[in-house]
Amino acid sequence: MAYYKLSQSLIDRYGVKTYKLPINVPGSCPNRDGLRSRGGCSFCAEGAMDFELLDAKKSIGDQLLRNKEYIGSRYGAKKFIAYFQNYTATYRPTEELISMMEECLIEDVVEISLSTRPDCVPREMLEEIKKFSDKNSVQVTIELGVQCLNDQVLIHMNRGHTAEESLEAMKAVKDVGLNLAIHGILNYPGMDNQDVVDLAQACSDYGADRVKLHSLYIERGTKLGQLYEAGEIEICSFEDYFERVLLFLGHLKEDIAVERFFARAPEETSLFCNWSRSWRYLMGQIEAVMEERDFHQGQDRR
Repeated sequence: MAYYKLSQSLIDRYGVKTYKLPINVPGSCPNRDGLRSRGGCSFCAEGAMDFELLDAKKSIGDQLLRNKEYIGSRYGAKKFIAYFQNYTATYRPTEELISMMEECLIEDVVEISLSTRPDCVPREMLEEIKKFSDKNSVQVTIELGVQCLNDQVLIHMNRGHTAEESLEAMKAVKDVGLNLAIHGILNYPGMDNQDVVDLAQACSDYGADRVKLHSLYIERGTKLGQLYEAGEIEICSFEDYFERVLLFLGHLKEDIAVERFFARAPEETSLFCNWSRSWRYLMGQIEAVMEERDFHQGQDRR
């Protein structure tokens, strides 16, 4: 196996095919409501966050049951992860979050995954989440949107947090004993190969359990979209992106599971996504390159 796929890691952990069930709940973000900034990240479009989600007016339990029936039958999944996908899952009072997580305790849900920001995981909240996990015998994964560890790139992204805050959050999640997943972007304008290596090394050094790579897509109406339409930024070629993915994986510990390499976005509102190629096609191409080079994850670690 050239790299450790998330699908295989979930079978290794839970014994059967396990899939995520996305949950849509109302929320916000400190990068939108003024606590950190307004307008959100340069690449963030609210509609893109929920284009595959069910109506947020439905209860969490109803969403899980509907998605469980559909995804279970379509993909043959036997166990499931309740995935708080949109906005910043932990940007709310701890009591409210725990109550929402309690609604996820339905049959065959073996894990809860919380997508959030590095500046929204206070230690006290993490400790309460760990208590919930232990009490209910359900794994909890904190998915941190780190994206990059270059402060200048983070400023251009308008992320509203620093690289140091990301590292502190990564350490806090692992210190408490929760699962850690890292979201990263490898092809944001201004990033170079050293940024790719730095992110992979941090994931390895800080004990990440999983990583999810997002190929940058550009939505209409975003700050990045305006720059793209004005011809003020360029996106690297997909061949160059392949090289960055291999560079990242080469410096990533072999036991860290990799969820994906390519993002997805609604075609009707996207200015750029995956070089106008399907993510399935690109997956086939990059895996062919791995096979041709006899590549394997972790091969460049010292």
